[in-house]
Order: sequence, then C-alpha cells, then structure tokens
Amino acid sequence: MPETNKPKRGQPLSVDVLAQTAVFRALTPKMQAWLLAYCRGFLNTGVFDGMSATRAAYTLTHYPSIKATTHRLTHNTKVQSVVHLFLNSGTVPDLAFDLAEIQKQIEACEPGGIAAQRLIVLKARIKRALFAGSEDDEPEQEPEPQAAPVVPAADSRVPAGCRAIRNKTTKRVVAYLTPDGQRVNLADVEVSQ
Repeated sequence: MPETNKPKRGQPLSVDVLAQTAVFRALTPKMQAWLLAYCRGFLNTGVFDGMSATRAAYTLTHYPSIKATTHRLTHNTKVQSVVHLFLNSGTVPDLAFDLAEIQKQIEACEPGGIAAQRLIVLKARIKRALFAGSEDDEPEQEPEPQAAPVVPAADSRVPAGCRAIRNKTTKRVVAYLTPDGQRVNLADVEVSQ
C-alpha cells in the first residue's frame, strides 16, 4: 500500500481501503454490505448504528428480525476484527469496543438520569482518545464536568432524585424508588395526601 493511503495513527481507514483488505474480502457478500453501511454510518455520524446498517444491507422489515441480525453481526468475531481494522485500533486496543459498550449502556439508561449523563461524558472522552491516538493524549488538568440536575416535569409525581418505575403494559409511572432504595407506590401517595 502506498504511503499516502495509510491513515494516521488513531484515524479510521477509508471505506475503499477497508474493502480491499483480505479480512474484509473473506466475509460473505451480505456481511460485506452490512460492514460498509456500518462503517459509512460511523464516518458520517461518529456513532456506530447497527440497526441502520442492517436495514440498508438486508431486506428485513420485522423489527425483532432486524434486532437479532444486528446482534448476531455485531458479536461475530470476523466482523469485530474488520471493525477493529477499520478503526486502525491496533494502536488503541479496546477503545472501539468500549465506545460501543458505552453506547449500549446509554440506550439502556433512564433518559436524563445521572448514570446516562456520566456515560455520555465517558463516551466523549473515549472518542477524543480514539481520534487522538491514545488515552495519554488527554490533558490531566481537565475539570470534571458537572452533571446537570435532574428536574422533573411540572406534572410529574416523581420527586427529583428518585427513579420512576413504569407499568410494562401501559408505560405509566406507577411507583418510584427513593435514593435509599425504598419503593413508593404512587396510589399510596395520592390516597394519603
């Protein structure tokens, strides 16, 4: 490969260069199409979106099928090795995996929660380290960002600092957990007031 085509340390490969690698060509045509969509999505948005890549590469319309196919592909060791190569992460071993794992945890968190805010800050640090080339490039004096306080909506019956518990079928808030772990049912609170 000519010297001009080599990416700088910590930068992802271009999709065209990736498609020429032996590891990529060893995949099935469907996997190749999925990986191209997956990597292009990352280059465009900065986030890996497996669901969009699955919709682009496969003719699936049923959401559980799309989700299962995405899970199968993102956990395939051959696909992971190509993504690892794409990110040029031989110099930054586990940051790409960490970034994907943090994104999964953010999606599982309660929106606006403290855990989600902290994961978003961690994700930003890892992305900076990934594109800078190593975790050591980050300045040590950087102040810890303060998490914004969680302010419940005006019509919310869940006090600030507590976690809402929703009914699985109706999706309505039926109770909340206090910071010390006690469950308070909202019907009990309304009757006692």
